Amino acid sequence: MKQKKQAAKRRPVTVARPLDKLGKKESVAHYNAILIEEIKSGMQQVIEGMESTRVVLEEKIDDFRKEVNGRFEVIEVAVTAHSKILNEHGTKVDNLQKTVEGHTVRLDSIEKGMGEVKGQLSTHSVKLESIETKIDGQNGRLDDHETRINALETPHL
Repeated sequence: MKQKKQAAKRRPVTVARPLDKLGKKESVAHYNAILIEEIKSGMQQVIEGMESTRVVLEEKIDDFRKEVNGRFEVIEVAVTAHSKILNEHGTKVDNLQKTVEGHTVRLDSIEKGMGEVKGQLSTHSVKLESIETKIDGQNGRLDDHETRINALETPHL
């Protein structure tokens, strides 16, 4: 009975119990085994926590990867469509540039022709002035002839 009472009074061997308080039956090896067991238990908890964290992180990474890939696909489609539109616009701009160059050549030709027309107009203006002068002279002669005819037609008394 006495032994049972002593065993009940003795505290169990734990990490909290200093080595110098160990009883004769409680060896250092036994104490170390308990420490190792507690370390293993703690390590197991850390490993399990790390494993659950790894699983959660992998899921988040996979979700993020899917989201980013989806966005990249949308961007790729948009860039491809815009590239096609830009190429079409580039072709249209090239065609417009050729058309403008053709119009420039035609405008140069028209300007040259207008210069020639201006020269001809100047020449015709001079000729018209000369003709007007001649007509004015003829009008004067006609007036003179009309006066003479009237004088001839009028009876002299």
